[in-house]
Amino acid sequence: MTSMSGPSSFSTPISPVTDPAPRPQGGERGVVYVATKDARFVEEAALSAITMKQMAPGLPVWLYTDQADCPLNRLNVFDHVEIIETCTDYEDVSAGAKIDRLRVLTNAPFERCLQIDTDTRIKSDAIQRIFGFLDHVDIAMVECHPDSSISRGIYGQPMFNGGLVLFKRGAKTQQLFEAWRDLSDKHFRIADTPDLAAAATECPYIAHVSALDERRTLLRRDQLALAQLFSPVNNRFDVTYAQLSEGWNFRGMGEHRRLMEPVIIDHRNAYKFTTLQDLLAEAFRRFATGDRPSAGLIYNHAATHHAPEIANIPAAELANAFAGVEDPIATAIAADAKAALAAADATPQSLDNALRIAALHLRAGQTQMAAKIGEAIKGKAASG
Repeated sequence: MTSMSGPSSFSTPISPVTDPAPRPQGGERGVVYVATKDARFVEEAALSAITMKQMAPGLPVWLYTDQADCPLNRLNVFDHVEIIETCTDYEDVSAGAKIDRLRVLTNAPFERCLQIDTDTRIKSDAIQRIFGFLDHVDIAMVECHPDSSISRGIYGQPMFNGGLVLFKRGAKTQQLFEAWRDLSDKHFRIADTPDLAAAATECPYIAHVSALDERRTLLRRDQLALAQLFSPVNNRFDVTYAQLSEGWNFRGMGEHRRLMEPVIIDHRNAYKFTTLQDLLAEAFRRFATGDRPSAGLIYNHAATHHAPEIANIPAAELANAFAGVEDPIATAIAADAKAALAAADATPQSLDNALRIAALHLRAGQTQMAAKIGEAIKGKAASG
């Protein structure tokens, strides 16, 4: 645990950003996800929340999103969904999403709050102990490592990773979050200018970064603003803090380094590229264990959001499409589907659904799951 203080790192006043109000109330402790701009971030949040509920079943999980119509909002892994208005003030869409998150931090619903990025997975029930760090400090974060952080690599100085913020509500953390939000806004607006001319006077702390593209990249990452206010070597608001070890927010590492502790929160970039496959695997698991309503909710979202052509093809045409795939499982599903269709006067809804689900799994490369769905189709053909 450390408490440090330092002077202001910026030379001019920061223009304030308006927060939503009033603050919702969530209780003593809980987890917050912020997923705005695109439904894929709600997908990521749902997958992370699933693992959170597995490892900490009683912990409240709140989702903040502008995706009011996303069906995944209704999954039972979210105890509350707060619909918010997203920020659209910047050229870079991701900058607006970062401001959304910082606005939520300034209006946190829990007395002790854990905010984590959506592209995460909880790997250990040790997550239940994380709020204990706040018994003696205001805030806890994990330091960026140079081999897993673009911002740290460009900036060249110690900074914290904003993908995990564990904190107690209070005057000092409120001041920190408001300043972080406002300085990020200032950086994002400078980054939107063609020549970044204002950076020379407004952001002297990046004078050592000579390449224009690297300066712009750094200005569009809210970790730069945080580093001016709160870092392992800078603490403008004199907050008491704990510097958590890397396993609490594991971002991956270079080939010459190994993590010598258990991973509790896995935050590697790889999860951004497996979202659809992981969603379908979760839907299949729920279907297999009897939770058909929520499985159907996920399948319907996956079909309409990722494969609308599958959602709209008649069952007979879908069966023909399977026949054209050079895969023995697809060929078998096609044969069984055609047999089931021939035995029925009209296409049963259950067969229609099974074909679409099998098509989704095949598209995602999940042949064994598709084969299991195929067995159900074969059973319908036999019974018909």
